[in-house]
Amino acid sequence: MAVKSFWQLVVTTMEITAASFRHENDVMFNRLKDDTSSLVVNTARSSQMRMVMLAVGGFSMLEGILEQTCGWDPPFIELDRNLRVIGQAAIADEFMIYKLAINVLKHGEG
Repeated sequence: MAVKSFWQLVVTTMEITAASFRHENDVMFNRLKDDTSSLVVNTARSSQMRMVMLAVGGFSMLEGILEQTCGWDPPFIELDRNLRVIGQAAIADEFMIYKLAINVLKHGEG
């Protein structure tokens, strides 16, 4: 895996991990069709939780990278501002949706 930057390494690793988790998740949910024992149900729940942890962790890593590399504080407000300055309001809006979704996963509310 050839990468050009630390951030590219993070993204590539997250993509590979997410693909692995999705595959395991699909297998587990197929098993639920035939077996609803506590073991299978809890394993399926755990599989879902791993995807949540990956998403929250990736977002936290992005926040830290922006703080360290750009010196932005708070980084997501600065990211939003900078995206809008360069005419990328649609990306800024979409990022805000993801940010709110991550907050729901972390805190139970946006």
